[in-house]
Amino acid sequence: MTSIVRYRPKGIRPVALWDMPFEQGKFWQHVGAWALDQRRTAGEPDPSIAASFSAKLRAALPEMQKLGGRFDHLVLAGGITGLGGFMHEAGFARILPGAGFGPGTAGEDDEVVIDIGQTAVKVCRRGPGHSLVTALARDITKLPIITEEGRLTATEAREAGAAAVEFAAGALARGLATDAARVLMAMPVSIDDELVPGGCTYAGWKGDRQLVPRIVARASEIAGKAPQLVRVLNDAELAALAARKAGLCGPGRTLVVTLGFGPCGALVEDA
Repeated sequence: MTSIVRYRPKGIRPVALWDMPFEQGKFWQHVGAWALDQRRTAGEPDPSIAASFSAKLRAALPEMQKLGGRFDHLVLAGGITGLGGFMHEAGFARILPGAGFGPGTAGEDDEVVIDIGQTAVKVCRRGPGHSLVTALARDITKLPIITEEGRLTATEAREAGAAAVEFAAGALARGLATDAARVLMAMPVSIDDELVPGGCTYAGWKGDRQLVPRIVARASEIAGKAPQLVRVLNDAELAALAARKAGLCGPGRTLVVTLGFGPCGALVEDA
């Protein structure tokens, strides 16, 4: 029987940057994949976007300090860090290597790491005899990005949520096929000690206390095997765990900011 637990890494606490007020809006509207797509569609070149994102990050630092408390160092993670010119422009911060795959380094040798993002699901398994690093992009024609679930009927939300569960489970099944005994699962939402998720762009997931058990059960069914233990955390906590393991967190406090669909954060307090 699989044991599923909410994992809270010691010395790491999440910081809710997603909805942080910023420039007459929310921070996620200014930095992340959503903003990148909007600006690319308008014809802006990537180096210009990278420079702008860097400037906005700098401008947002005081608000981040107010929200999460004082920090001495900044580490950036997520797919946006691979944007052309971004790493050069963001020289004020350390970058977790591997862009979107960086958090996969947080796992142990007998553990598959699945990072369920809002634009893709990443699956990693490293260790002796294993080298699985793969990403499955979200097909927005089948899994539309919904930021306001009120636009859907209850039936539409349930159907969209079930399709997203199938998507996540199919990715996890690839990791289980490596005979991993344990899973480290990162969710793209806030998640409480009872594994109840907050809101995200996957419709139908908010408030569903059976969401994680359903993903794990379906993945086990597809793979024909079940893990012994699943540890669940959010994506920013996973990135912070990887950054600490990689030695990127300096003395004092380090804020780790993930830049995927939008920004999320976690504070490392014990480095």
